[in-house]
Amino acid sequence: MQKLLKYIFIRVRDIIIIVKNVVFNVSNVVKMELPVSITEEDGTFVAVCNLFHVASQGRTENEAIQNIREALELFLDDEDVQEQYKDIINLCMSQKEELVSVEFNATKTSCGIGSKGMPSS
Repeated sequence: MQKLLKYIFIRVRDIIIIVKNVVFNVSNVVKMELPVSITEEDGTFVAVCNLFHVASQGRTENEAIQNIREALELFLDDEDVQEQYKDIINLCMSQKEELVSVEFNATKTSCGIGSKGMPSS
């Protein structure tokens, strides 16, 4: 009977350690808002995040968004990627910021934008 109780105590202690590690890792979660462009090509929606050069697709726009979110999360979970893109990640991390809409006169050569605000081909 004593051996069984000792085993249960060890297992409970191991579980507590595991739970502590999980809580610690959850506190390191970073939330970012990332720009993603979505286009439709032959009935398939393609989502691209140019900041990180990650793309995905889906049958619907919502599916493409869900897929790019998952692809970005997997991509950004990698420590080497985090080191390589640390400057961009620091700029994109959620802080108390507001998005501000701005207008400016762009030339075709500086931004690749045509006269009606659409990207030129």
